[in-house]
Amino acid sequence: MFSIRRLQKPFAILAAVLFVSLSAQHSFGEDSRKSLMERQSATNSPVKLGFVILYVKDQASSARFYSRVLAQKPTLDVPGMTEFTLENGFKFGLMSEKGIAGLLGPALPDPSKGSGIPRAEIYIKVADPQAYHQRALDSGAREISPLQPRPWGDRVAYSIDPDGHVLAFAGD
Repeated sequence: MFSIRRLQKPFAILAAVLFVSLSAQHSFGEDSRKSLMERQSATNSPVKLGFVILYVKDQASSARFYSRVLAQKPTLDVPGMTEFTLENGFKFGLMSEKGIAGLLGPALPDPSKGSGIPRAEIYIKVADPQAYHQRALDSGAREISPLQPRPWGDRVAYSIDPDGHVLAFAGD
């Protein structure tokens, strides 16, 4: 069951809005659902996830950490951005907190003020979640929960990377 209490306050509000919004979608009649799906497919513009970028305190240090954990070199590693290309062309990026603050300016809340607290979860499905989890721990992550079966059917191990992002390595 979904629990808002487990989320930190700013995220609890967002989660509640999303939960109510998703719940409301289930109250549509069958005709309304079909109509919505027809409109979405008629636009012919599917949503495609480009990549996820984590804001990190030290880009070079985080790049070394993720190179060890993912057992691969970055596909791009330049001042301001490090990228890893994962399965199906999905890109996972690292950008320094100072870099994104400089890029987007004062309208962006200072990302370094949230440094060290969980701000994101990276849920990665792999064939051997224990091996990835162990590499994360060996590289400086802190364990949250060892590999174990979860109620949704995956076996998942959780840790926190040096910047406070939650890593979840999952398998069947």
